[in-house]
Amino acid sequence: MTGPDLEAYLLATLIAWPEQVADVSLVLKGEDFTLQRHQAVYEGILSLVQAGTVVDAGTLSHGLRRSGRLAEAGGEAFLLEVSGICAASGQTALEHARIIREAGVRRNVRRDILTALDAVQNPTKPLAEVAGLLEGAALAAVSTESEEGLKPTSAYLPEVFAVIEKQSKGEITGLQTGYYDLDQHTSGFQKSDLIVLGGRPRMGKTALATDIAYNVGIDQKKHVAFFELEMAGRQIVERKLFALAKVNGQLVRRGKLPQRDFPRLAIAVGPLGESRVFIDHTTSLTPLQLLSKCRRMKMRHGLDLVVVDNIQKMRGDGNYKGNFRLEIADITKNLKNMAKDLDVPILAISHLSRGPDHRADPEPVLSDLQESGNIEQDADIVMLLYREEVYKEVEPERKGETKVIFAKYRNGQEGYKLLRFNEELSSFENWGGNREAPPPSYKERQVSTHEDFYGK
Repeated sequence: MTGPDLEAYLLATLIAWPEQVADVSLVLKGEDFTLQRHQAVYEGILSLVQAGTVVDAGTLSHGLRRSGRLAEAGGEAFLLEVSGICAASGQTALEHARIIREAGVRRNVRRDILTALDAVQNPTKPLAEVAGLLEGAALAAVSTESEEGLKPTSAYLPEVFAVIEKQSKGEITGLQTGYYDLDQHTSGFQKSDLIVLGGRPRMGKTALATDIAYNVGIDQKKHVAFFELEMAGRQIVERKLFALAKVNGQLVRRGKLPQRDFPRLAIAVGPLGESRVFIDHTTSLTPLQLLSKCRRMKMRHGLDLVVVDNIQKMRGDGNYKGNFRLEIADITKNLKNMAKDLDVPILAISHLSRGPDHRADPEPVLSDLQESGNIEQDADIVMLLYREEVYKEVEPERKGETKVIFAKYRNGQEGYKLLRFNEELSSFENWGGNREAPPPSYKERQVSTHEDFYGK
């Protein structure tokens, strides 16, 4: 039994055993039916169950007539015909619903592929539009409806106590960033969190995001998807190579790097080449494209962290008619949903407005985020970078001092932590100071002295 016959049988089952409707509705949508009248009957059954009304041919006929859909549902004769089908058991309803759902998805994918085929044969259609249609078809093919639904509190308690046990031992429960103070404050980046990193130009947003990505990809051997929408992938790798080797990139670019420092570059190639950081520098990336690429990476390699540089360079999936605020709202909402869907933290860079540059105190605040109402609403953590030396002279011992301001922290405390920015290397280091030395897992992998190559 397949197609319309199976659909009619399922409808008869739901009329006979309406207690099955709740579970079936989590899997099946009206649009999954092949026939319009089956869709109308199914949606009529849902309406009756939601209203707490008894379901039979009479109540269905009455409800559909009131909603103006009786003719669409095949009339009273068809309702009597469906009600007369002898459904052996309600236990098969959910399995039949899954079969109908899969058939509906296949039809939709076929429709999208044919639409994409028409578009690719039309020279006036941009290739980006064709790619979007194909991405949509691919996502629809692998998508599944969540059947988890509501779970009792007791189902979450083992996970909660596992986290509490780790925290009581001083362990980091999330993904370590490689910066001791940040990880102590956040207990690491947590799965499904959207972390926004904001700052004015020259504060080191991309440098910090890159450092975190490679700390995760090298030290922890985790898989990172890095979406760089402003710079070329080569530039990101070049920056990190110079930082790992601890050589001045400006000297390299001008051809003035001392010969004795070249071994540093050769040694740094090892850990960099073995890192599990995957870089994509596609411009004007949409949330749909980003999600598709992340899903493919998760299936092929695994995925532990997503980095996006930056939110304002992305493009929404809809038509916003020049409304940038609405587009950013859609992008950040999708990034948060994506973090939950992929079950990984997403670190997304955002520009700040020029507000800090015109204030007596230029230290940024949450409202300085461009389109901040939307970004701060969707983000779990908002970190703002501030280097006072960008605005005025500071004492020598404070060179590189960078405040990482936790302007929003949904599950923790606001405040700030310090990092040190090395402008020559475009890289951040743990601040140090008088606090206790970090544990061994935080030892720098970077080559630190000339003696490392040639001995003392």
